[in-house]
Amino acid sequence: MVSRRFLRIKALKSLYSNICSGEDGVISAQKKMLFSVNKSYELYHLMMELIVEVADYSSNKIDLAKKKQLATIEEINPNMKFVNNVVIAKIRDCESLNNFLSKNTLAWDRDNNLIGDLYTRLVNSQYYKEYMASEDNSFEADKKLVLDFYRNEIEDNDFLYSIVDDMSIYWIDEIEFITSKIINYLSKVRANNSIRIPELYQNDEDREFVKDLFGQSIIQYDEAFETISKYAKNWEADRVTVMDRLIITMAIVEFEKFASIPTNVTFDEYIEISKHYSTRNSNIFINGILDKYVKENNIVK
Repeated sequence: MVSRRFLRIKALKSLYSNICSGEDGVISAQKKMLFSVNKSYELYHLMMELIVEVADYSSNKIDLAKKKQLATIEEINPNMKFVNNVVIAKIRDCESLNNFLSKNTLAWDRDNNLIGDLYTRLVNSQYYKEYMASEDNSFEADKKLVLDFYRNEIEDNDFLYSIVDDMSIYWIDEIEFITSKIINYLSKVRANNSIRIPELYQNDEDREFVKDLFGQSIIQYDEAFETISKYAKNWEADRVTVMDRLIITMAIVEFEKFASIPTNVTFDEYIEISKHYSTRNSNIFINGILDKYVKENNIVK
């Protein structure tokens, strides 16, 4: 499920927390970092389940409306297209999803009005109205509705973010990433495919990669100060931000300890990460330091 970039970012965030808090112990810090990665996997399952909750909420509203003494014709004969959406049905029937949620006692609280709020946002959207009015009952039309939901109702939804933050302090910064992974996965689902939640790590190497990258970066953090001092012209090394120093440290560790990763890949990854997680123009500074380090140490792979 997770990409190497995501693992690098998780390691970076955990390193920042570790350095700022002054915690000791590489092994305990590694465990906390891996725990944080696992929490992201939990959020993936919960977010995948979210559209099912909204569809079930819609189904319950329909059932209640039918039981009214003065039910309208529309309430007696409702449009069931959303409730019967076949992609949502595939998610609802996903054994790996249901088993994980049950095993880890994960569920959306139906008493906090989040599902009702999402339902209201959905039914008032133009894409939902067009879907319900369309005579296109194809699998692709159903999939588009689900994808539109994740593309439009999650990002910048303050109520959702607040609820997720209350559920776990590990999740608030992961919502957009997790949602993008769900969109990517569901976009590839076909009518004859069942849905199965991807494994957390693509292979055992990924878990060892992030664990070792994190651990070695803690060990070499102080050495990075010397590297910055050596290569930073007209710049006082002690004024370099903690985040820049961490990014440089991680890149150097990756250059030296992970021979299978091409130098240009490592270079590009950390420059890109710096654009999002460090200060303005940090990417230029970091690029300069790493370029000098690679050239002087003849790092080519």
